[in-house]
Amino acid sequence: MISNINKAVSSCEEGMQAYDSYVKKILADKVIIARILKSVVSEFEDYDEEIIKTCIGDNIEIGERPVDPGLTNSESIRGISNEDNVPNEGVRYFDVIFTAVTPNDNKQIKLIINLEAQKKMPGYTIESRGFFYCARMISSQLETEFTGSDYDSIKKVYSIWICMNVAKEDENTITKIYPIRKDVYGQSSEVRHDFFELVIIRLGSYGDGKGNELQNMLKTLFAPKLGNSEKKKILENEYKIPMNKDFSKEVDDMCNLSRVVFEEAHTEGHEKGIAEGRVEGDLERLAKLVKKNIISLDVAIEEASEYENGKELLLSMIKD
Repeated sequence: MISNINKAVSSCEEGMQAYDSYVKKILADKVIIARILKSVVSEFEDYDEEIIKTCIGDNIEIGERPVDPGLTNSESIRGISNEDNVPNEGVRYFDVIFTAVTPNDNKQIKLIINLEAQKKMPGYTIESRGFFYCARMISSQLETEFTGSDYDSIKKVYSIWICMNVAKEDENTITKIYPIRKDVYGQSSEVRHDFFELVIIRLGSYGDGKGNELQNMLKTLFAPKLGNSEKKKILENEYKIPMNKDFSKEVDDMCNLSRVVFEEAHTEGHEKGIAEGRVEGDLERLAKLVKKNIISLDVAIEEASEYENGKELLLSMIKD
């Protein structure tokens, strides 16, 4: 397995793309989806996770099948596409998108849900991008979930963002943003206003002793330096995540690739540093891995601390 991954990883960029693919596949597992839905989606909070799993559609998309919504909208109603192509703005792919139906027999509600893994904070706010995703998920329902002017058939959408490597003051927080109804003058009859919810799950570091059960499960799942066997043991024993054959393999592949990308770059930089009689080779590689969000800053600092003034030099390289 390791040798096969080594052949595939020819650069940090390629390695990160492969790692992203495994992260998305893991998030698309119904066991993980059910845990997330129970924790942050109000329509499912009162139901057992085994019941929630049966409510998740089989149309889970993982950002690998491009569909032009212009073409989709010209066809008959057939569900959702996993991509929204905005003219003059390039193509954006949803990490994971699917439908779910509430288990209420009296009045079932269909939801469209998007999961996003954000491994590095961008130069804009996640809220802005999240609102954009919600808007696209609503507007793209025309001719897929409703036709003509039947706007009352718009399905509620959720965009749920799992954010890693966030600012210290934001670690281990969960934020929900949704529209509220307010009568400015007088009181009108009640109308529907629950068209979307944006949920931002911000993680801390693995083992920091903070966060709720969902956050700590996700921190364990994506901990960069936690060994395969130990990670799976913790997930199964502490968080009751069953290690079936397929899910166990996805976790193994993600862990192996993460370790290979890190060790390959670290070794190359270390050899360069020895050959030139300096440590900059190591630190430059570590800085690159942090900037590309392949490893966390905490992991990089731990490695850099092996050298005199390594932490200070690393931080200065990251800022450059």
